[in-house]
Amino acid sequence: MAGEVSLVLEKIDGIESSQDLDALIRREVSARKGGSREPDPSLCPSCGEKNIATSKFCAECGAKLIG
Repeated sequence: MAGEVSLVLEKIDGIESSQDLDALIRREVSARKGGSREPDPSLCPSCGEKNIATSKFCAECGAKLIG
């Protein structure tokens, strides 16, 4: 049991250090509210700003875009 707890805590630490958790939560909430619709890759997951579809980062806040 202690080994499983350790593994879960390591995974949580990895998620926290590698991703913007606020953006991750917003994407999850949006996906669950909207049913099975895919998120718009041109919308910033962090600030909601509309971006050019080929952009890799948000022009407003600099967050990495989906897609």
